[in-house]
Amino acid sequence: MKVILFACFCFLMNPLFAGPDVETGSSSGADHFYGRVTAVNSNGNRPGVSFTAVNDQGQIKMFYISSLKDLDLNDRVELTYKASEKFPLEVTRIRFLNPQK
Repeated sequence: MKVILFACFCFLMNPLFAGPDVETGSSSGADHFYGRVTAVNSNGNRPGVSFTAVNDQGQIKMFYISSLKDLDLNDRVELTYKASEKFPLEVTRIRFLNPQK
């Protein structure tokens, strides 16, 4: 009986101890990214286009977006995207930031 109670306790406490890269079932299912566009190209695997961006920590991610309108190399962007383990990540909101001087 103690083993079953301990297992239930561990199962219930797992989201509290999850690290920052672990999906804990958040209701929004969205994540944020701030960075600079490093490449813009078409993605033959799905309709639309993809691009890559790098943040200040050097982390590079590939994103999927339905239109490249106004998106250029070296643009600074703030993104909200659907959290996923598959790339490219689907952008749900994009905001263009002022260029750094």
